Amino acid sequence: MHFPWSGGIPENLGDRTVAMTLHDVLPLEIPGCFKNPQDEERYRFDRQRDIDRCQVVFTDSHYSKLQIEKNFRLQSEPVVNYFGPTLAEGSGAAAEPAAGKEPYFVYLGGYDRRKGIEELLDVFLELHRQGKLNGRLLLVGKSHYFSDRLRRLIEEGTATGIVREMGYLPDAELVGVLKNAQALVYPSRYEGFGLPPLEAMNVGCPVITTSRTSIPEICGEAVLYIDPADGHDFGRALCSIENEPELRNNLRAAGRLQAAKFTWRKSAETFIDNLKRASVAGKRP
Repeated sequence: MHFPWSGGIPENLGDRTVAMTLHDVLPLEIPGCFKNPQDEERYRFDRQRDIDRCQVVFTDSHYSKLQIEKNFRLQSEPVVNYFGPTLAEGSGAAAEPAAGKEPYFVYLGGYDRRKGIEELLDVFLELHRQGKLNGRLLLVGKSHYFSDRLRRLIEEGTATGIVREMGYLPDAELVGVLKNAQALVYPSRYEGFGLPPLEAMNVGCPVITTSRTSIPEICGEAVLYIDPADGHDFGRALCSIENEPELRNNLRAAGRLQAAKFTWRKSAETFIDNLKRASVAGKRP
């Protein structure tokens, strides 16, 4: 039996081989994630109980594996099983009218403080005020205004036509939005894997992101790294992408090569091979 969403394993499963995908343990790394020490203690207890009930623990990256090993007792070494991209470069032309013909950047993901969306909006709006940037910013994903400041920034950008909230998009439309973007901007500080940069690279979209947590493991040398806390560095990267077609083309080519290292076939093979080993090891003579 496989439990794919970081736990929730019941007791008394008999002689079955039990596996879990523990995607990450980011709550233990993100400052202020728990309301109080009791919530953290409960999280640790629940995850340890799930781990104790497993023969195989899969996780999404070597970074997540190290954090799991650091925080929990393990019967065996966690198995790193990378995702593959799900978006295909050959589709998406229908998305062009939705995004428009003017140059634009894309943020893809939920509105979450750890994703650096406030810092992105700060830098983006200031560059427009200074006349240093022309492209718009499309926000793709479920909106969640976690602070009044975030809401004000989005309202300012929307009112001036600089920012557009797209919400969720069908895959075919999302492919078109990414393919025609100047870059995906993903200033996240904490990721157990980081799927949006992989999806973007796979369809030929340049990527600006951070060198935090698992992201360099996925993106390699195929993206433009920034420090989200350094507004000057962040702004310089955005302007470079907009003003240097050769840089965009180089990142597109490098991104496709990097994304090709990750496939669902490899993921499936890793998954099945490790389940078979655990099943054989668990059989009694």
